[in-house]
Amino acid sequence: MGDLRLAWQRNWPYMLIAFALSVALWFSMSVEAPTQQAVPADLVVVNKDERYVLVSTPPERADITVRGRKRDLLRLWFNRPRLVYTVDVVRSRVDEVELRPEWVVLAEGVKAEVLDVKPARLELRFEPLRERSVAIGARLEAIPAEGYALAGPVKIAPARILVRGPESGVAKVDSLFTMPLRLEGIDATVVRNVQVELPDDVGGSLELAAATVRVEVPVEPAVTRVLRNVPVRLVGPGAALLRPSPSRVSVTLWGPESAVSRVTPGDLEARVRVRGREQAGAWLAVEVRAENPYVEAAVTDSVRVLARRS
Repeated sequence: MGDLRLAWQRNWPYMLIAFALSVALWFSMSVEAPTQQAVPADLVVVNKDERYVLVSTPPERADITVRGRKRDLLRLWFNRPRLVYTVDVVRSRVDEVELRPEWVVLAEGVKAEVLDVKPARLELRFEPLRERSVAIGARLEAIPAEGYALAGPVKIAPARILVRGPESGVAKVDSLFTMPLRLEGIDATVVRNVQVELPDDVGGSLELAAATVRVEVPVEPAVTRVLRNVPVRLVGPGAALLRPSPSRVSVTLWGPESAVSRVTPGDLEARVRVRGREQAGAWLAVEVRAENPYVEAAVTDSVRVLARRS
């Protein structure tokens, strides 16, 4: 017993080295041994036919059965194979493809044979590529600061954008809008680049020639101006039998300075609505409207309607 213990104490380093060499030899022989196993592969469909768009969504992964040395097969888990199917010319809107082992691309240096591919078949759907120009509108809420006013319509540049994609998707789009934008307390003209929004049901399949548009909101200081001697017109049943008194009124204007300064009496329509001759002698409110939608107009006084003399 003592001799055995003494031998162990003297020779354990050599025994350990021998054990390590045995393990290394076993491992090297095992990784060199041929084997067969299933590994995942990236599935890629390449459409080279520019006349058509692939509208179906192929699976992103395929399972392949590979035979080779275990060492090579281990590398496939870190360098995933790619199964590439290339469409040079679309001959039908629906293409039934039988996936072939020879389409699998293995990592460089890996020596293995691809035996099988799953799924075995693939259905691809195509649509003709179409494009059209559509108008762009702004989803905008603009609130000027106190003492300021909108000076005109919102300007969008470009006003139209080219939409490109599958036939069915392009057919659904006749106009597009920007993402919602709220501007509050603005005291000068504001310019923003705003993203164009695609409808949810076609958003993933269409391409835009420009992803954003330039939105300009013109704002100016607001002014008040009184315009005198604006003629009053009666409208409604019996208007020809009545006359306004006074026949001219003063109109108070409010709005952007550039627009208010250009308003003339001829640009305003002051009118009184009547129902008939029985209203003779009544005091009625005056409605007034400016041609420029960004100018507000008001008449504070009432007008008396009188019967015309026969």
